[in-house]
Amino acid sequence: MVKPPRISVVIPTFNGAHFLFDTLASVQNQDFHDWQVTIVVDGSTDDTVKLFRESRFSQDVRFELITKENKGVSHSRNAGIGSSESEFIAFLDHDDIWHPSKLSEQISFMENHPNYSSCMCWYLTSRKVGGHYSYKQMFLYDNSDNMLQNWLTLKGNGPGMSSTLLVRRTRLKHLFSQKFNAIGDLDFTAKLSLIGDIGIVKKPLVLYVQHEKQMHKKLSSIADYLVYYSNIPEGVVDKYSLDVELLKIRVRNHLRFVGFIDEFLRTRNLRSRLRILMSSDLWQLSILSLVLGIVRKRTSGYTARLFHWRMINKLWN
Repeated sequence: MVKPPRISVVIPTFNGAHFLFDTLASVQNQDFHDWQVTIVVDGSTDDTVKLFRESRFSQDVRFELITKENKGVSHSRNAGIGSSESEFIAFLDHDDIWHPSKLSEQISFMENHPNYSSCMCWYLTSRKVGGHYSYKQMFLYDNSDNMLQNWLTLKGNGPGMSSTLLVRRTRLKHLFSQKFNAIGDLDFTAKLSLIGDIGIVKKPLVLYVQHEKQMHKKLSSIADYLVYYSNIPEGVVDKYSLDVELLKIRVRNHLRFVGFIDEFLRTRNLRSRLRILMSSDLWQLSILSLVLGIVRKRTSGYTARLFHWRMINKLWN
């Protein structure tokens, strides 16, 4: 019987041919080689399958491509989990990039912490410009519980995003919920924290590549939080002392703020913009507090990048 690779990498994709092959190259360039990739094509209507079969990746037996009807990213991740047999499972979105040492750093961490259920790493937000990836903000954290507390209460970005995760299969007791897609990684990671400790490799080993087609750019990704808070496990509520009704109000305020920004930007007339600005409820303390929180999150990301520029340059340049 052939021994399965030590790590299974699950990459869901939907119409991602424009991004996918840089992502696959970042896996192929890993300095840890005992892995297998399952690319789950979620009913794509572009040339993903054709281009993959014509690419060099189809000649590498470690890459497997499966196709299915469109059922969303959570369903695709679950399909990838179901097709794997490895000791560890890693997740990678079709538009993100791994540093060559990402898997080796995380495997080393998990070997040194056998009681941990999983581990994450720091990451950089990025954009591809002229064939190169720029670095915008850096998101870091020292404690996974504090990180999840901020993420669950909309006070921090999604540092537990799936592209940073490596999970020990024996501690994996749940799949990705199909009730929501955009924040499925939040639900998955919060449940992981109930099973065992989540470690952190304190290096920015992932580029979170931003672009206009991103799922998280959609207003529905914010609305997903309302669905999540209505279905949040009691164990998560208790562990992180969450006030669910207050969080729902925070989400609704966020939706109102995004709606205001959308209307403001669509209006070209200066007088109309002033009217929108003065007649909106933007000046309510609850929404002002939300705006200040967004500014604080963005500022902290840029500050962290500047503070850790030596580490970033050493790793990525």
